[in-house]
Amino acid sequence: FPVRKAGEVVNLIQGEKPPCFILVLENIEDPHNLGALIRTALCSGVDYILIPKNRSALPSSTVSRSSAGAMEHADIFFITNTASLLRSLKENGVWVSGLDAGGDTSLFEADLTGNIALVIGGEHKGIRPLVKKECDFLVSIPNKGNINSLNASVAGGVAMYEALRQRI
Repeated sequence: FPVRKAGEVVNLIQGEKPPCFILVLENIEDPHNLGALIRTALCSGVDYILIPKNRSALPSSTVSRSSAGAMEHADIFFITNTASLLRSLKENGVWVSGLDAGGDTSLFEADLTGNIALVIGGEHKGIRPLVKKECDFLVSIPNKGNINSLNASVAGGVAMYEALRQRI
């Protein structure tokens, strides 16, 4: 699998005309969740997928199987410092939205139509505080049940498809 650095994405988005859609996977540890998120990203119009090099599941045969082969078609880049990368994206006209159960904006009320980076937190701790601090806004998925959060890949799928719905 080619190792591409996330900093390349900053250069790639500068020449793009349609709004870019970037998925930042913050410490997704389960390879099955990573595969599901990659597959959903390709189906929902994500342009670039950014994954931390450390403390995260990495592309593997298990991830490929979980993605039903989508991983081989995805533009995946590796992050060394997520907070720093998000600052660079923001400096280049990208709004950073973090998906967080405690977010003060409903996912369905957030504007996801422009240049957007959607940050999905890890299964156990969500988005780390330093990364959360770099988010322009935090969105939450409305919930009517007794459990306050969804599985990372399910929540990410709901959010990516809401972004797609707004963009079409």
